[in-house]
Amino acid sequence: MTQKNVQHTQGTRFQRDNGTGWDDISQCKDIVPADISRTTIDVTTIDQYDGSEPDLYKQYVGGLLEAGDCSLELVFDPRSISNQRIIESDIDAPNPLRYRILYIDGTTDTFYAILKSMKRTNPMDDVTRQSLTLKVSGKPIYEVAV
Repeated sequence: MTQKNVQHTQGTRFQRDNGTGWDDISQCKDIVPADISRTTIDVTTIDQYDGSEPDLYKQYVGGLLEAGDCSLELVFDPRSISNQRIIESDIDAPNPLRYRILYIDGTTDTFYAILKSMKRTNPMDDVTRQSLTLKVSGKPIYEVAV
């Protein structure tokens, strides 16, 4: 039996570009990277009938790619002025800002995004949390650490 190489998530960081370096967004519980999807374009025509039997299957070509959303769940302390609060002002930014996920092995997922939602929850017998959803703009860059 061969041992599989498993990467633990403990130590993974979500970061925001401050123009001269990267600020960690602290107290992340969960980070869900963007999911890449492609639209499909229906190119079925009514004249694909060849004279014997109609072709009843729709035909498609690939459309544009979309990087979807990246989501974070943070442990939230309303009294804290930690670097976690930095990202809250991003909701006011009309243009995409640069973020990255830094994995413990040095691999990175870097992307531009617009902070589109912030939601706080106060579950019973738990801590206050804040969920953030970022809409990724353009192509994310995944770089494997060497």
